[in-house]
Amino acid sequence: MAGSTDDPLTIYRAKRDFARTPEPSGSGEKRRGGPPVFVVQEHRARRLHYDLRLELDGVLKSWAVTRAPDLPPAGKRLAIRTEDHPLSYARFEGEIPEGYGAGEVRIWDHGTWTPTSDAAKGLSDGHLGFRLDGQRLTGRFALVRIETDKRGKESWLLVRPRKDTNRAAGPPAFVPPQLASLAETPPEGADWVHEIKFDGYRIQAQLGGEAPRLFTRSGRDWTDRYPSIVNALAEVRAESALIDGELVALDPGGQTRFDYLQSQDDAAELVYYAFDLLFLDGEDLRTRSLRDRKAALLRILPRNARRLRLSEDHAGPGGAVLAAACRMGLEGIVSKRASAPYRSGRGEDWRKSKCVGRDEFVIVGYRRSTVPGKAFASLLLAARKGGALAYCGRVGTGFDEREAERLAERMARLVRTQPALPVPADARREAVWLSPRLVAEIGYTEYTADGRLRHPRFLGLREDKPAEEVDMPPARPGLPEGPSAPGAQTVAGVRPTHPDRLLYPGQGLTKRQLAEYYLARADDILPHLAGRPLSLVRCPRGEGEPCFFQKHHTASTPDSLDSLAITEGSGTKASYLVIRTLEGLVATAQMGALELHVWGARRDRIEAPERIVFDLDPAPDLPFTEVKFAAVELRAVLETLDLVSFPLLTGGKGIHVVVPIARRSGWPEVKAFARGLARRLAAVAPERYLATASKAERAGRIFIDWMRNERGATAICPFSPRARPGAPVATPVSWSELPELDSASAFTILTLRQRLSRLRRDPWADYFSTRQYLTTSRIAAVTKARP
Repeated sequence: MAGSTDDPLTIYRAKRDFARTPEPSGSGEKRRGGPPVFVVQEHRARRLHYDLRLELDGVLKSWAVTRAPDLPPAGKRLAIRTEDHPLSYARFEGEIPEGYGAGEVRIWDHGTWTPTSDAAKGLSDGHLGFRLDGQRLTGRFALVRIETDKRGKESWLLVRPRKDTNRAAGPPAFVPPQLASLAETPPEGADWVHEIKFDGYRIQAQLGGEAPRLFTRSGRDWTDRYPSIVNALAEVRAESALIDGELVALDPGGQTRFDYLQSQDDAAELVYYAFDLLFLDGEDLRTRSLRDRKAALLRILPRNARRLRLSEDHAGPGGAVLAAACRMGLEGIVSKRASAPYRSGRGEDWRKSKCVGRDEFVIVGYRRSTVPGKAFASLLLAARKGGALAYCGRVGTGFDEREAERLAERMARLVRTQPALPVPADARREAVWLSPRLVAEIGYTEYTADGRLRHPRFLGLREDKPAEEVDMPPARPGLPEGPSAPGAQTVAGVRPTHPDRLLYPGQGLTKRQLAEYYLARADDILPHLAGRPLSLVRCPRGEGEPCFFQKHHTASTPDSLDSLAITEGSGTKASYLVIRTLEGLVATAQMGALELHVWGARRDRIEAPERIVFDLDPAPDLPFTEVKFAAVELRAVLETLDLVSFPLLTGGKGIHVVVPIARRSGWPEVKAFARGLARRLAAVAPERYLATASKAERAGRIFIDWMRNERGATAICPFSPRARPGAPVATPVSWSELPELDSASAFTILTLRQRLSRLRRDPWADYFSTRQYLTTSRIAAVTKARP
């Protein structure tokens, strides 16, 4: 097909009018150095398809693939050969106008490729084998020509080869795992190595059949649950193997989220951390030392794999490694004897030391809810002590409505008339008792010697762990036995100084209560806050007293707040504040931070914003009804561009209209779009809007503040308090409820919990799963001159 003329781009250029299309013409371009590139572009034409392009002989050889090419082993996709494209097309994203190939094009994956034999000959012969090393696609693939019609149209198959399984006998499907004993302090000595204790599912990966298989710690087959991990394991450099490891889910901020494993949240990044190798190519390695097994594991794991990683050893004294893990907000560490063999069952060669704050508990009942439509009020928890179940308290937070309904359905099948353990009288009120089979992961701030949890939060069900293995955790060391004196307790590991100092005098809210608010709302705040540079409004003596703005990390900043070096506009580097953990969030209360303001980008791609914020800032004389009308009108304009938006009450006088976007555009593009749209609205309705920050000209109008979208600018974080009378909170709301709200400060620290308990659905439930792009056509639509 393509390549039959002297100029391989003749057909490409003949099909396009470059005065109308933003696609590159390829004139005068030269190849850059480095290995050949590949790109997969999602093409939303009349029919959605994916264009696979491989760099070869100075052009991109191209195929239109019917579906996303993330193939399992032995999978295949129909691929129609298309004309050669210029090399610059590998960077192209945009809207192709009506005509040839009309529709939106975006990059789905990109990287480098390596042919397994002579590429030109393989292309000519109709069998091209190659390896892809991209962000999504890694491993071996092949393109196989199956037909050429009378017009010269070539039909190919994109296939992922089945692994050769004949060279070595496969390992057993499952081996009972080695388990760690709980230790209050990590062991010390040269024979001990320390690994991170991950917050996920223990999974054995078996390789050697047609495709890898996944098994839980109890031997249940979970292969079908996590196809992306199965695909990643297909790249292990072994004919057969049995790998032990942990499956975790990372949120957009890079934090492990156990609840994401259960919800299969689209925003989650699944990663399998391998930490042991039991069988390799027919050989049983369990009698070898851990040191030898791990060296063999390192040799067979693919390099730089996105979803398959080695759980690395951390050198140094165990206590220091544990302290570092806790400062990073991790669950703890597992210390292993490097010279020991692999022994199934629990023993002393593996010892786990936990950072305080999360453990497994058995659900032995629940308390009925008095709220209509609510599945239950709280769960009743227990753990084994001396072989018998002992009551540990109840948990009533951490559930969303859908999760609570699913849990209620499962509990309905376990109801019994009497409790399975002795329980105190206060636990019996409105209680429904259950057979002790379900295991829950619970986060908490303290666990006392009398066996009760303080500030517990439900994190998810442990479907991989039998109830018989749930033992009572030890009391937290270093804390008083029983109730602490007022003001002397910690909150999420942070001990506030002057905990009874009033920060909101009008409401009687103290520093400790602010810390407890941050703890209670951590699951809501951290997804918007974690991993983003932030600025704090600090009011050490409380609202109404002098406050100051802090964005830089200093020597006096608590250790639980991270720093990030960012090059500022002057060209100098500065250390910015970043929060990654619950402890870091709560520590801002110790600093007297009454407001949290965040960048629109995360630390891993600081030059790629992930949201656009329009701050509707009204003149003092305007009623809130005008601000609501402006928000609805702005939403309608965004909808004409096929952009979804979400309203946020700022806790002040205005509304933020927030547009989540994929991290494909830079700050200049985001700024240009926001400024262009603001100016367009101000030009259409100058009597109501302006796009300049002139207070003198603002009387009777609303300033559409687009400057929140400049590099270095910040906007108030959802669920952040405000340093204003009444302790208002920046609150996400839905478009349907916005008309009924009376002010932008409708909800406060004291009233937010009641609001959230009444909600049937999170108004921003779709925020993180919304996938939309700031294309060149959308920018042009608001920036080009009006006729």
